[in-house]
Formats: sequence, structure tokens, C-alpha cells
Amino acid sequence: MRHQHRGQRLVLAFLLLAVAACGSAATADEPTTTVADAHASTTEDAVARTAAPVVLPDPDYAWDFNGDGKAGAGGVDVELLGAYETGADAVAFDGYTGHGMAAEGLVDTTDSFTLSAWANHAKPRGFSAVLGVLGDDSYAAALGIGYDAEWFFATKTADITGFENTVAVQTAPGVAGSGWTHVVGVYDSAAGLIRLYVDGERVGDAATDVLFSAKGPLTIGRGQFDGGPGNYWAGAVSRVAVYQSVLTDAQVTAIYESTRPSSPPPPLPAPDPSTYANGILNGTWDYVLDEDGAQLLLEDYADFVDSADEVTVRIGFDNHEWWEGILFDGELVLHNGVPEGAGGTFIIDGNELIISEAEGYGVNEWTLTENQLTLEIVEFCPIEDPEQTCYAADPLDPDWKLPIAIFNHTFTKSSDDPSY
Repeated sequence: MRHQHRGQRLVLAFLLLAVAACGSAATADEPTTTVADAHASTTEDAVARTAAPVVLPDPDYAWDFNGDGKAGAGGVDVELLGAYETGADAVAFDGYTGHGMAAEGLVDTTDSFTLSAWANHAKPRGFSAVLGVLGDDSYAAALGIGYDAEWFFATKTADITGFENTVAVQTAPGVAGSGWTHVVGVYDSAAGLIRLYVDGERVGDAATDVLFSAKGPLTIGRGQFDGGPGNYWAGAVSRVAVYQSVLTDAQVTAIYESTRPSSPPPPLPAPDPSTYANGILNGTWDYVLDEDGAQLLLEDYADFVDSADEVTVRIGFDNHEWWEGILFDGELVLHNGVPEGAGGTFIIDGNELIISEAEGYGVNEWTLTENQLTLEIVEFCPIEDPEQTCYAADPLDPDWKLPIAIFNHTFTKSSDDPSY
């Protein structure tokens, strides 16, 4: 675990939807949130629901994912792409490339609609989408999990990446667990409202203007940012349904009570090897710092070491995972058995090495010539930034002094073994 004084350090990091991001790893487009008061059913409402039978409309489109993406209603199949694993009644995505894609224009986003799905969140991936109704640049509607492990339903009134035209309803932070959860987003065009339901209960609603007309596809397991894919879902999805109408509280509750998946979710698939260049960087890479760089690291690691004649930066890559640590006179500094440095996951997209860690994600350019790996930081996007701003690397900015001293070098491969 990184010490608190290192928490402000800007380091290289990843996408995801991102599904973040540059290129295929787009910066996560998390909405500015307008949350209505939680819905509280009255006693009369409860009596009415139990007294009258609930009539469920047939979905316009539905997919159960019983081993494939065949349509359960509506006659439109879902194409499964990237790294995914199918089960008896669900599909699991890796969180990097796996997702499903239905035909364009299935949902009229200017009219009322309801999106419904069972979702299993396998591991934290930041802002990630269970379902998305896409435009050219962004999404008209997205249902998923935000950075604070909160379920959300977000909509947009214009096909523009950003927050000014976004309205969302969300749960409290930290409620999104790892089991099966039923999530439903409703857009009521006549009332000018959106609603979010979690496990059959209305979380809240929010007022919105008419949504923009999204002509893009319905996506399962990813969203979109700035015209590119992102916000990939790491986990399973089942029993997806689309209604071109407003479902009532009682109807949503009835669906929740009658459609829970009967089987545990499929195992999370391994990431597509093409996203990390089939392991071309696997191993460790070293760079010995000059006097100025060594002094910076000695000051930053003052809790661990007093002095050293030689200070070396080491970066390890192991398929889609990475770590960074510092060696003082050949000894790697460990804290609770792991390097006292950064680490996380990464993907490669052309000449961009997009790396994630606990504090955010970012991009650096990379070139590889035999056993020489050259890195140069391009930008960093801190997760805690409420506006999801990305900051370009600036050698004149004091905040960039340390990360540039660590990463902007030509590293030499020191081992084929990525362990520490």
C-alpha cells in the first residue's frame, strides 16, 4: 500500500469505460448527477399492489444469454465480441474488450422506454456500463456502476461528451456488491422523468428534458466516450430486456421477483491477449537514475532508506498487469510483500501504453527496440477529479517532476520473469 505522502503523486495509469481514455480505452464519461429523493411507497400503494394482479407487457427485445446471444424476443440477436464467457443463462465479460452489440436504432430515445438487466459486478473497474444506448459521440442512456460503487441510470439531452446535458439517478456509494443485482432504468417522456430501480425497489427519480435521438446500437457490457468504446463491464449480465414503454413500480418488482438467473455467473474470462500485445513486454525493465533523479527518489522514500549510491527504477509487466518499484543499491523496496510503488492493469493501443492504478489512469507513448523500452508520459486522469479532467504532462509543473523522473526513460530489459 502506498504511503499517504505518495498519494498525490501523478503516475501512469489505465482506461475503461471505461472505458477510458484515449483510443480504445476512453476516459470514463461519468455524469453530473441530479438525484431525487428516494421513493417511499405508502401503505395504500402496498395494499393496491397486493390486491390487484400485475400484468407484465411483453418486452420489445430480450436476450437471456443461454449460451449465446440469440434473441428471446424481438428477433434481433446480440453479437458477442472481445473476451467473453457464456454460461447457462448469462454472459461474462473481461472488463477490457468483451461486450455485446445489438442492431442500431432499436430504442427510440425520444419516446418512453425501460431498460432492464441482471448484472454481476465481478471486480472494481471504475465507471462501467451494463447497458448503453449509443449515439455518434456519447450515449443517450446508460445503466451501470460509478466510481464509488454506486448503481446509476444516466441520460443525455445532447450527443456531446461532457456533463452539462447529463441527468442521472444513483444509489448511495458502496452498495454495488458482487452478487446478482437487478437494475432497471426508466425514461418517462410524458412526465419528463427518469427513474432507477435496484432489486425491485425504486431508488429515486430526476427531471429531464427530452433525450436526444440516439441512432447507434444497444450495447451490453460497455458504453461510449467521445465517439470511442469505453466503460467496459467486468462481470456477468443476464436477462436483458428493452420495453418501448414506461414500466410501473409494481411491474418492475414483479420482473425482479420472477426472473432471477437460476445459475451462478460464468467465470470472468481472461483479457484478450491482443490488448497487451500478446505479452511482448512480459518481464522486468530497469533504468538507473542520474544524480538529480536519485535525489528525488531518496527524498520520496525517506521512510524506507537513508542513502544509496545507485537508485534504479524497475517496471514489471505480466500479461495485462504491471507494477513499478524502486531499487536502492540493488534492493527492491517492499511494503507488506509488494513493491512500494504503483501498479494495476494496462492495455496497448498502437503506440499508446494505457495504464491504470489506484489513483487514476493515463497514457504514455512507447517504443520497443530489441531489449530497449522507451516510455514518455502523455497525460494523467485522476479518478477522484469530479469533472474527469485529464492533465497533460508538463515538465515545468512541480507536480509532474517526480513521475517524469521515474517514467520518461529508455529502460533495459533485466529479466523475462515479471515477479518481484
